[in-house]
Amino acid sequence: MTDAQGIVLSMAGGSLEFLEEGTWTKRLHPGWAAVCALTATAIASQGFAGPKLAYEAQFSVHYAIAASLLRHRFTLSELTAECLTNPAILDLCDRTHYEIDPHAPFPQQYAGDIVVTTRDGTRLRQTELGPDALAGALLSEDRVIAKFEENARLAVDAEAARRILDLVMRLDELSDVALLTQALCPEG
Repeated sequence: MTDAQGIVLSMAGGSLEFLEEGTWTKRLHPGWAAVCALTATAIASQGFAGPKLAYEAQFSVHYAIAASLLRHRFTLSELTAECLTNPAILDLCDRTHYEIDPHAPFPQQYAGDIVVTTRDGTRLRQTELGPDALAGALLSEDRVIAKFEENARLAVDAEAARRILDLVMRLDELSDVALLTQALCPEG
């Protein structure tokens, strides 16, 4: 069961855990992406609509930096239509750029510097370390739960989010996984 959970985590989000444990899941990512691409193409050809603005913003370094600076975080809430069309965020996007540091120790270390130049010319620098530098610095259970609840409330009410969370936290004790399926898809 633990192996299956690790594999599905990697398939769903492209987890970098393979770096820590040397697992095989990295080999799944390109193939799984191809399966998803074929599925997406098939359902799109039948009229299934996918988000356009959110998709583009997820891959925009400019947008991620601007939204993070102005909203002090970058979560799914920053990918809503309200944020994606926010004039202040879009204005800051236009004033944002990035450079690849030729001296960065990539791929041995995933890290980067963020440099902000204020209106008065002051330069502020912050180094962000990647997953390998953060090994052992996992999110606390409370932070994982808070993150889940915040994201889940974008799709369901607080009561449904708590029920789903309770079922997931007791997944290995459930007599029937259909209880979780029903909580996730109450109409279906």
